Amino acid sequence: MYSFIRNDLIAMPPPIVCLVDDNVDFRLLASTVFDKYIPWYSLQVFADGRQFLEHLVLMESKPNLVILDQHMPDLSGYQVLLAFRTCWGIEKDW
Repeated sequence: MYSFIRNDLIAMPPPIVCLVDDNVDFRLLASTVFDKYIPWYSLQVFADGRQFLEHLVLMESKPNLVILDQHMPDLSGYQVLLAFRTCWGIEKDW
């Protein structure tokens, strides 16, 4: 690995990355890339926005990064983003 990463010095949970995409091939590709190249990240994969939002309510801390597919059936990525921001009380900053 890289010499600047010293997990033995800091007892912190791994960064959480949530991937929300209805394309099974993209989810598999992303999982493979994360497992092979950045295994110290915790990748959580969701097939649709509702599944992600249901899981989000149960999370103790918000994810460090959320990757959203913009064009999903049922809920679009933008609708999921708005629900995520409301759930965590994040105000618009743009």
